[in-house]
Amino acid sequence: MKSNPTYKFKVHISPNAHSDSIKIKEDGSLHIHVNAPPEKGKANEKLIDIISDWLKINKKEIHIVQGITSKIKLLEIPDEFKLQFVKKCNELKDKK
Repeated sequence: MKSNPTYKFKVHISPNAHSDSIKIKEDGSLHIHVNAPPEKGKANEKLIDIISDWLKINKKEIHIVQGITSKIKLLEIPDEFKLQFVKKCNELKDKK
C-alpha cells in the first residue's frame, strides 16, 4: 500500500488565550493562540479547527504527529495543501 506524500510543519500553541489567532514569529514559526484549556484534548481540537478554517481544508486532513501534550507540535497535512499553507504564511508575514 502506497502512502500519500505529506507536508509537516511545527506549531507553537498557547492555550487559554482570550481569543483565537494565528501569527508568524520573527523566526518564521507559526504561533497559534487558542481559546480552549489544555485538558482532555480541547486545545488540540481547537487547534485543528483553526488550521482547518485557515487553510479551508477538512479537519480529517490535519494530524498531530508529534507533541500531543506539548506546546510545540508537529502537524501533518496532505502535500497537495503545501502551497496553500505557504501562501497563507506569507500573507501573515506581509501583515507585519
